[in-house]
Amino acid sequence: IGEAPDGYVQGEETEYKLGDEYISRALPQVSKYHEDRTTIEEFISKLTTNADTIEMYDPEGNLIQIEDNANNIIGTNMTLKLIKGSQTLKIKIIVTGDINGDGKLTSADISGVTNHRLGLKVLEGAYLKAADANYDGNITAADKSKIVNVRLNLLKDF
Repeated sequence: IGEAPDGYVQGEETEYKLGDEYISRALPQVSKYHEDRTTIEEFISKLTTNADTIEMYDPEGNLIQIEDNANNIIGTNMTLKLIKGSQTLKIKIIVTGDINGDGKLTSADISGVTNHRLGLKVLEGAYLKAADANYDGNITAADKSKIVNVRLNLLKDF
């Protein structure tokens, strides 16, 4: 149905396939220096797809009216839905470091990583993948450190 847009990685693949669950490595809005972060409009404009219809859903499953919300930023656990004829492909979005789904990198995300590591609130699914800031498959102090450094503008990106 399509290919992953530049800058978005889905595992080792750059092509969507039925059964795939995630598009990862979208970048969060961090500060005034990152205001250009991934908006719905930008995300969709980078898609290469032969889908007849492209839809976006918020984490609660509500359809986002793209034309009314094009400048809203992409958040973790939003769903991209590509439709071509009778084929439908749903893919969850992962914004690195955004573990609460608002598309921004805030102190709440940093606290969420800490709470996960302490077992106080376990992250699952897309939110767990968003917490893996160094992409090694584990949530460790290194992930928290990287999220903090990006949040403080000590690192530009993940």
